Amino acid sequence: IGADGHIAYNLPGQTGPRTHVMTLDPATLATLGGDLRGPVRGITMGMDTIRSAPRILLLATGPTKAEALRRMRDDEPGDAWPCTLIRDHPGLTLIADEAAAAQL
Repeated sequence: IGADGHIAYNLPGQTGPRTHVMTLDPATLATLGGDLRGPVRGITMGMDTIRSAPRILLLATGPTKAEALRRMRDDEPGDAWPCTLIRDHPGLTLIADEAAAAQL
């Protein structure tokens, strides 16, 4: 999960239904480190592909993920916070460190 609630590269407002190629935004590129010059594209599973899995393992580490986890729990499902789209998945397992879980 990303600090903005993205799952894989399904960024807020840009969730795709199935596996797709997308251009990464500057904020996402900054989290990857290195000297990446754009446009940089990535291939990602879309949210329908992810939701069709029997099990989903979601990892959250660090304080920058705390708001995303709180919104995943509290917000209505929608692509503004893509993490909300998997919240009710019956096979979801969340592993979070203390810092990421601070707002729960």
